[in-house]
Amino acid sequence: LKSTLTVDTSIEVTFHNSEQFYEFEPLENSIDSAKKIELFRRLRVIVPARSSKSTAFLVTSVRSGEAPIIIEANGNGVSASLFRTIDVKNGYEEKIWSWALLDGRRG
Repeated sequence: LKSTLTVDTSIEVTFHNSEQFYEFEPLENSIDSAKKIELFRRLRVIVPARSSKSTAFLVTSVRSGEAPIIIEANGNGVSASLFRTIDVKNGYEEKIWSWALLDGRRG
């Protein structure tokens, strides 16, 4: 996440999984931790003023086919969305996306 704002911004980032294509990896580091299929996973990050902050969602696809990627970021009067469709096949493939939060107060 990248911000042009002049103040630190608290951002809520949501990975939507309404079609339940993905299992979310457990966030705790425990042998008993299990993967979960959830409708969404939400994180909160602080993006420093005029800077950037990285975050990640660790997911595993549970079936093949065209899978939607929907990620939204909202906070402090700014928002951004990422929409992609990926073709999930058997095997491993890593995808990384980035996008910027826009300063909506600057016409």
